[in-house]
Amino acid sequence: GALCELKLFALDVQRCGNQAIAYEFERDKSQMDKMRMKKQIEKTNEEIIQLQKLLAKNRIIRQRKEEYEALAKIVNDKPTQADTLLAIDAVSADTVSIDTKLATIESFLRTKSTHYDLLL
Repeated sequence: GALCELKLFALDVQRCGNQAIAYEFERDKSQMDKMRMKKQIEKTNEEIIQLQKLLAKNRIIRQRKEEYEALAKIVNDKPTQADTLLAIDAVSADTVSIDTKLATIESFLRTKSTHYDLLL
């Protein structure tokens, strides 16, 4: 009777003690998991910050590249320096030719004017 009840009580006490140990173990494990997750969150936040900086840097690089390509297109659409110098030389030659023709015409007109004056 009483001895059996004491043994059952002792088993209940032992079971409660084992449950208490199991709960403490779970609590400690939970705290360790919480600390590990907190560290992982901090690490992830640091990675996000680094990636945001990298993204901003890459956006600037892309913007500069696009600006460079736009300027390169404008420059490439223009004639080369050699072509421009050839065009200048051609215009200069035309100017000399026109000046020569003008001098010839002016001389002709002076001659005609002199002839006209002599006729009057």
